[in-house]
Amino acid sequence: MNPSPRSALRLLFSSLLLPWLLLGLAACSRQPDAPKPTEQPGGSSAPSQSAEVQAAEESSIQVTGSQSRPQASSFDLYSLSLKGLQAKLETCQRDDSCTGQDLELGKLKRLLGYVVDEQRGDVLLLGVDDPQWPAVLVEDFVIALRNAWGRYDEVKGNVRHYSYPGCDIRPNSEVIDKLDALMDQLNTSSSAGAVRKVISAWRRTCMVPQQVSVHGVPFDTHFGKVMVEADYDMKSLTDGTDDPGVPGFTSLASIRRDRHQQAFARGQTPALQGGMNRYWLSPGEYNYIEADGIVLIKQASVRVQTNPTTVDDSGEIVDTASSDPLAERWVASFSILYDKIAARRPIYRELDNLFRAFALAKILRFRKGVEAAGLDLTYFLDDFPIVGEEVPREVDGRPTVDHIERILENEESIQTTRLWMPGCGGVGMEIEPEDKDFEVVPQLVDLRDQVLAETVPAPEPTLVPKAPPVTVLAQNQRLQQINKNNHPLVVTLVDADSQVQLFDGLTRTSYPRLDAPQILSQVTELLSKKGASTVYVELEDFPADEQENFIRTSESQIAESHPDVLFRPIPGIADELMEQALFGPGIELSEPDPGAEPPPERQDDVRLQDWSRGTVQFLSFVQDRLATITITAFARDQAVVDAFLAKVEARFSDAPMLPESVIQIIDQARRELMAEETYRDYLREQGREGELRIRAESDLGGRHFVDVGTSSRLRAA
Repeated sequence: MNPSPRSALRLLFSSLLLPWLLLGLAACSRQPDAPKPTEQPGGSSAPSQSAEVQAAEESSIQVTGSQSRPQASSFDLYSLSLKGLQAKLETCQRDDSCTGQDLELGKLKRLLGYVVDEQRGDVLLLGVDDPQWPAVLVEDFVIALRNAWGRYDEVKGNVRHYSYPGCDIRPNSEVIDKLDALMDQLNTSSSAGAVRKVISAWRRTCMVPQQVSVHGVPFDTHFGKVMVEADYDMKSLTDGTDDPGVPGFTSLASIRRDRHQQAFARGQTPALQGGMNRYWLSPGEYNYIEADGIVLIKQASVRVQTNPTTVDDSGEIVDTASSDPLAERWVASFSILYDKIAARRPIYRELDNLFRAFALAKILRFRKGVEAAGLDLTYFLDDFPIVGEEVPREVDGRPTVDHIERILENEESIQTTRLWMPGCGGVGMEIEPEDKDFEVVPQLVDLRDQVLAETVPAPEPTLVPKAPPVTVLAQNQRLQQINKNNHPLVVTLVDADSQVQLFDGLTRTSYPRLDAPQILSQVTELLSKKGASTVYVELEDFPADEQENFIRTSESQIAESHPDVLFRPIPGIADELMEQALFGPGIELSEPDPGAEPPPERQDDVRLQDWSRGTVQFLSFVQDRLATITITAFARDQAVVDAFLAKVEARFSDAPMLPESVIQIIDQARRELMAEETYRDYLREQGREGELRIRAESDLGGRHFVDVGTSSRLRAA
């Protein structure tokens, strides 16, 4: 058998994509008759296949082709004059001549921040043109401004009461009391007829209309309607009456059912549990970067939260101090997969646009950007007419009844246990910037000056040519997207002339050329903050000899100072979507297609042709399509391949849903394999040449060889 010449990790990465993160505010419910698309219309064309990355020689880790990650064409930065927009709309609305395009923020489909133009008394909004996202309505931004400036505050006496944008859909307390009573009857029902009668009553009671309330913004507006529609859709995903078709996502009803089926398999009869949970969308981590006259949204995320509720003595529905582990697990999964669900359900992208509009309005007020510019926003704050859209005052409750049977057969009788699980729910939200959320980044002054030089005081957006600060932000936001959903840490090192720049998703730090001790010190600090024990280090633009030098030095120092850390260098380039396919959360295990043609032979295959191998396939939703990712494991011993693949498959048997990424699955399987004494003995005999090799391929745009990790350092048991 021929040993593989490669022992360092090889991972192929894509051209630069710019995933703009979410900043959560509120979610509410959708009116029951609103359409609910299951897939975003349109979509991107099939990606072009990148150049083949040939195998390196045994003494090198060279790769062919450029290692620079080109900027994505989708990262087109635009600025928009608020002064010019306000003036135009004041005129055309007075003449009733505004077009639909006039009432949108144009190419600013993902709001990013603002620049203060003191010379012209203007505030310039910044955003990017992402064709996959809907347009931002001027009306929504105006409503966000009015909320931030307190125009919707309720005045009682001499006290102003502020309310964040949000909404609520709740059954009344009488309905909850009836449902609790029916649950008690269900637990004591001894006949099939009695069960059917209770379930019928449950359905009727649960479908009693629930009251919709919108707060912080006017009720009948597009702003309010989007919140209502988004949450009503979320309820259908909670109770399992609908499926977004995103691998790794499972309804809460399915999670509970699977838990009960596991109990049945153990010979147990799980008890029915009453009670209700509240679910709502809220902001996760969000912060900003700024310099004199410019503020940008740096990091933003949305998460779903839950809390058990009860009815207090006054008949109000209130949160309790108890917890529901299964519900908490479900909302964590929904939060991780929010981006992919939003790709299937445009209503969540509309909601995200509201989040950003509100966040931008809040930081404009908090950082006094309008006052600094000397901009008069009277028309937007007081006179701009809100057209509005009708929002229902009540929606039908959702009855969810799930039926599980267990039949125990013996010589004397057949026993049937029926378990019914009904449910209803509600939502809420808030957001507020604080001083601690802002970081001063002096380099942003260059971007500010470029925006001021390029932007004209017109009501249409102006394209701002790309500048280094924009590239830095794009690089970090790409890593933010990766690192927020993966337990391993991913950082990027870029060879920049006389310095090496390290991007960690939040900042850019420069070091003297390949100063391994300083770089590794920061990497291990980041690992500690993240609570991770594996770091993938992307290497860009480095000569092959310097790459190899840095890798060997880093592995040695990490092994000595942090023996629990796996250091994984990842040089190379790849298909533009491979990065998302490997690192994107949400996968399902699938059966390999027995009729599929084998991939064309490459140099990598020739060198591994005598090795034992095995494959496993995953499904993952990448951008607008369902991708198949094939993992092939190579080893000189078939037992090693079988053990690795068994550990991969075991991850899916432990839980009904797995909102993890391919990298996480492979990383965990490798760690478990390394923990086994038999594998460590095998490596002692074979050395690095006998180590497990991994090839990941995707049908997105061609097949690509990638080695997603090596674990050659042996540790004490």
